[in-house]
Amino acid sequence: MNFDFNNTLGVGLRVFALFIPIIVIYTSILTVASKKLNFLQKLGIIIMKVIAGLGLLFFLTNYVFVN
Repeated sequence: MNFDFNNTLGVGLRVFALFIPIIVIYTSILTVASKKLNFLQKLGIIIMKVIAGLGLLFFLTNYVFVN
């Protein structure tokens, strides 16, 4: 299997650009909905969502677009 890094990176950036607004909107809704959480818990939730978005990005890039 030929691995074209530039093509994969381009597709990955396009997918990432799709997921950024979804992650941002979801975390903002979640943060507003849970005002009783303290700042560190909110920050942890946001970091978890970003990590989940990055994981989904790399999963899609590697398994869907490359093959």
